[in-house]
Amino acid sequence: MMQCCEKYNGDKIRLERARCGLSMSELAKAADIHLKTVERIEKGKTVPRVQTLGRIAKSLNRELEYFLA
Repeated sequence: MMQCCEKYNGDKIRLERARCGLSMSELAKAADIHLKTVERIEKGKTVPRVQTLGRIAKSLNRELEYFLA
């Protein structure tokens, strides 16, 4: 069973992505995930798996814990 990050903060992901100067598509490519997945995660419409959030965090040069509420 995959672990999920139910207490993640999509706004922090969006703000950090913007701070890094990345578009959603650039983040998706860097994290090796689909663009729609990035959109849903940032809007809080889906709960990311730990692995997915970890790839996003790495792409934004942050620790996974930074994005947890």
